[in-house]
Amino acid sequence: MGRHAADRKQSTVRAMDIRVSKYIWISLAVVLTVCTIGLGIYLWPKGAPTDNGAQTQVAEKNDLSRKQIIDTYNKGDYKAVIPSLESFLAANKNDAQMREILASSYLLSGDNKRAGDEYQLLLKTKPNDAELLYKVGILLERTGRQNEAITYLNRAAQAAPNVILFHSEVARADTRAKYYDNAIDEWKKVLNLLPPADKLRSSVLAELANIYILQNDFVQAKGIIATGLSIDPNNETLKALESRTGGQIQGLSPSSSTSSSGTGVGLGGN
Repeated sequence: MGRHAADRKQSTVRAMDIRVSKYIWISLAVVLTVCTIGLGIYLWPKGAPTDNGAQTQVAEKNDLSRKQIIDTYNKGDYKAVIPSLESFLAANKNDAQMREILASSYLLSGDNKRAGDEYQLLLKTKPNDAELLYKVGILLERTGRQNEAITYLNRAAQAAPNVILFHSEVARADTRAKYYDNAIDEWKKVLNLLPPADKLRSSVLAELANIYILQNDFVQAKGIIATGLSIDPNNETLKALESRTGGQIQGLSPSSSTSSSGTGVGLGGN
């Protein structure tokens, strides 16, 4: 019994030694793995350190360049500023303000095609910008693309319905294209935007009178001229139109332009 007990004890001790040894190796393996991972993380290539000072210098340089470009543009040196604008936009493609200045510089220096290209780029990001639509319309009209111009000018007026300039330009473009009814409608909108006593109404009425003269509707024209002269007796355009219609408006009431059927013009304010 004593011998067997001693053998069992030795076997138990050996088994425990094996288990302890196994645990030690497992622990060492875990430690080595953790160390390896940690070393790998430490040695893993990192991006170049951010140089805030360099970024600040670039931003300051851009601001200075922008200011110099805008100053040159404001002086009217449109051709001279174009290379600087092109260089600036090569590095700052999404700068909408500078791109618009470039488009205007092309336009004002006579390069209509490049101006159109730049405006179209801007319209991709701001398709309903009334001012951009207006500028594209003016550019198209300058290049003889009358119907396209009217489309863009109409879009500008629709995008900003309270801007008199846009309606006025639509009306003039319609008149040049002989879309007289459309022109009359636009001038009516202008009249409705102007205060009743505003002398600018007399100039709008002169535009309307001229349209009726172009259509040989002298009755309407004379009534509108009379209304315009009652607002501003010194309006030279109205006086010239009065002479053109034979000067026979003295007996007409200023309101007679609204009494005829069909194409009468409402002269009231809002």
